[in-house]
Amino acid sequence: MAPEICDLLYNAQDGMRGRYWQSPDYGFAATKHLIHGLLPKLTSFAQEPPAPPKQCAPMNVETIKASLEGLSAKVWPREKDDQGNPILVEGDQYLMVPRWRENEKLAEINQGFWRRSPTTGDLEVKGALIRTRDQTEYIPEKKRDRSCQIHKFGFT
Repeated sequence: MAPEICDLLYNAQDGMRGRYWQSPDYGFAATKHLIHGLLPKLTSFAQEPPAPPKQCAPMNVETIKASLEGLSAKVWPREKDDQGNPILVEGDQYLMVPRWRENEKLAEINQGFWRRSPTTGDLEVKGALIRTRDQTEYIPEKKRDRSCQIHKFGFT
């Protein structure tokens, strides 16, 4: 997708972060809606998956679907290139969000990350962590209030 489209999807008033700015629940619902719309395409890639790395257990289509339908699944702009370098532009000239500016000093981690905006058209769909032993979702403690963090700080 073009960088401008990605930026609109991410930063526009009715974009992903715009929905989280409106309310944690609106942001969560927008994320679930987008993933639901992408689900058929995403699961089609799993029909003939490549061999998993040796340290990973293979995932079947049902596990992938459960991961994408999990509460903590998310869509977010790609933050790093293939070499691990940041690819989100940072600066007040791109975003000016008073609530996030005022709250950034209260953030325990990632202070000021709300200023970061996508510079490419790359998005990442990240499924929930699914336990292999019982197929239940695991949400790390610091991510359990992700929607509220984005609403308050613009980032998580």
